[in-house]
Order: sequence, then C-alpha cells, then structure tokens
Amino acid sequence: MLERHLQHLVRFCIMGGLVCALLVSSRGLAGSRGTDQQNLAVNHPTTLPQARISVPVTVKQLDLVNGVIPVYLNCEETVLIVPNTLDRIPCTIKNNLGKGIRALVLGEYVSIDNNGTRSTELGYVTIDTFVHPDFHADSKERKEINQNSQFPSAAETYSGFITQVQVRVDYVEFNDKETLGPNKAGEHILFDLRDGASKYKRWLVKEFETNGKSVPSLIPLIEENALSADLGIQNDSEERGAVIYRNWLRKIYKTEGVERIRKHLDYQSPAIK
Repeated sequence: MLERHLQHLVRFCIMGGLVCALLVSSRGLAGSRGTDQQNLAVNHPTTLPQARISVPVTVKQLDLVNGVIPVYLNCEETVLIVPNTLDRIPCTIKNNLGKGIRALVLGEYVSIDNNGTRSTELGYVTIDTFVHPDFHADSKERKEINQNSQFPSAAETYSGFITQVQVRVDYVEFNDKETLGPNKAGEHILFDLRDGASKYKRWLVKEFETNGKSVPSLIPLIEENALSADLGIQNDSEERGAVIYRNWLRKIYKTEGVERIRKHLDYQSPAIK
C-alpha cells in the first residue's frame, strides 16, 4: 500500500468508451479514521437534513510552461456542503497545451476541526481514460479528458467540521506520454490502478485455460463481488483497477454475450505503455 503520513482518499472516474464509473471512496489507513457523528448530528431517523455551510476553496496551480499554466483548475471560491461531508470538487479542467490528456490526478487537502482538534486530510481524485488496452481494442480514436471536464462526485464524510478545501493538480499524463505535476502520488496511483486491471485479466485468462476455454464456466467468477486472493492484489488502487476490469466484462456479457468475452480472453493485449 502507498506509504502515507496522512490519510489518503482515492476516488476514480473512468472515462472514454466506458460509462463514467465513479468508484466508492477508500481510505488508506483502515481503522485509523472513524466516522463518529454523535457530535455532528442527532442519530434519529426523523432528523432533518443538516443545513449546508459555505467553505472556502483555494487552488495551487501548476508551474508555468512557456508563460501559461498548462492545465488550469477553474474553481469556485467556495463550496456549499453539509458541515462534515465533501460531496463535490467545485472545479473544472482547462487544458492550455492543445494535446490530449489521458489521465489526471488531483490532490485534495481537506482541513478539519473536530471539537477544537485541527487536522488536514489528503486525498486524491483520479480521472483515467485508459485503464487497460482491452477497453480500446475496438476503437480507432484515442480517448481523452474533455475540455472543461468536471471532477467525479462522491460524498466523503469526515470526523469533524470541514473548514477549508485546497486542490492542486498532482499529476497529468498526456496522450503523447509526456507528464507534468509535482507527482506526490499520482503516477503510483495510476500504475497500480492499471496493474490491478491487468492482474484481473491474467487471472481470468488462467481460469479460462484451466476450464478448457469455456466462457460459461467463467460467468459465476465475473459475477462474484469478492476478488480472488489469487490475483495478488497489493493495495486499494490495484483493487479498484481489478473491479473496473471485472465490471467492464459484466457489461460486455450483458450486452454482447459470451463470445465477445471469449474474444478478449483469447486476445493477449499489448503491455501498458
């Protein structure tokens, strides 16, 4: 698992040929951050929704390249939220370099006040249009993040009141393989995400060959929510990548049938580049 001195939230949005898939938020330090809301709201089924508050949003942009900010974050000055829940990043992406962005990782610093104890929690929001070569095998067009794309939304609850949100681009990967950003964790997150997808395919191909290349025998495995320990998943990002690949196969099975799955299992995709 990624080394962290702060708790890391990772959210993913997989775009392109797939329906945008927002994954459930995950914490890097299991058990170290509880969600005790007894001091935040009355635990009663008839409790009215909490009033929203306005929290300031600050932005740290990338360094200039040839006099311009290469990938600009256009953010609102404040975000209106329930006091302990961040449910959206009020920013859009503006690409000033004129070449396609394949993936982007946003660093998210959330300042918390828990009964006078102040802390900052670091998280990452990831948009990846690639994930695995199989997703693009039938497409002649390169997928890329659209101009003015918004970040995926997912409610994340904290153990205190949110007092400030700071965002910055941590890592950008362009279609020509050039990268930008301070890269505190972004490249590692993307590598693990894609490696998790590859691990799932390799495991399923092995099961496919073991079962005499019978696709119907694999359907129960694809429909199983729990991932096999044989995948060798090492961290949350790899797990998310495996789940993304599995869900992609589920969609193929429902819309195109077993023969389409057979095509992808018989086809050995090239290495991720």
